[in-house]
Amino acid sequence: MITTENGSRYLLDLDSSTVVRYAATAQPHVLLRRDDEALPLIDRPEVVVGRPTSFVLAGLRSGAHTYRQTSYITDIEPAPPSWAPPGGDDGYRWVVCESQNLIATDLEGESRPQPFQLEGGKVRPDVGAVNELLAAAGLTARGAARWWLAPTSWLSGETPLHLIDVAPGRVLVAARRFTAPNPNMSRSRL
Repeated sequence: MITTENGSRYLLDLDSSTVVRYAATAQPHVLLRRDDEALPLIDRPEVVVGRPTSFVLAGLRSGAHTYRQTSYITDIEPAPPSWAPPGGDDGYRWVVCESQNLIATDLEGESRPQPFQLEGGKVRPDVGAVNELLAAAGLTARGAARWWLAPTSWLSGETPLHLIDVAPGRVLVAARRFTAPNPNMSRSRL
């Protein structure tokens, strides 16, 4: 099963790369199919944990909209039997995408989380803590992404992105300083 950033759930057939979206009543209403032409960031066609995956969603009912969605896969696990379609087999898996404390920016109408935030199929705790601070300060996803990529004097001119692996504590302190209320500073440019 895929759970995307917005909480939608999909059932993935790993053999045919076909996904059926299930409502809470376990009734399929959207078909998801892998869009191999839209996978420039994936070096092989399989579903890979920690990689972005594009799908094309097409409604099963006539007149339903078709659109592309990109999601980051963070986990794959067996689907509960009650979610498997008739005749389903072990090829069906839950594929979970996390959204908690995850910065996703829009690019050409697609929501794309920044991959540095993920580790071992989950949002890194140190990154999640920083993202919480940035969100609480009112930064947009784009503003938070810029904060991660911009050199800052609080990190001796380094970017938070480059230091998060070697000095996560320093990055958290820099985020606290950046988000601390200060009437003399404005973050409106972010």
